Amino acid sequence: QLGLRLRNLTPDEQAELAVDNKTGILVTTVDPTGLAARSGIFAGDIVTNFHQKPIAKVTDFSSAISSLPKKGVVTIEVMRQGIPGIIGLRIE
Repeated sequence: QLGLRLRNLTPDEQAELAVDNKTGILVTTVDPTGLAARSGIFAGDIVTNFHQKPIAKVTDFSSAISSLPKKGVVTIEVMRQGIPGIIGLRIE
């Protein structure tokens, strides 16, 4: 279990956060015992790409999760305080 709560960004948030209006969803909460927290994902991060798939809406993220491998490392591209980064999520 990833242990994330996500929501779509509003147009105002996209403008304020300088996010391309075609990508990005907001991490609202992270379960401290979940896989996301152990991988370094924080509330406030904006997920723009998951497992090499662009993420524009929460439904995109849900679809990307359904095609995850059972084991391995998946990359998540995020924006954190306006700075892009890549996080490796180890699935075991």
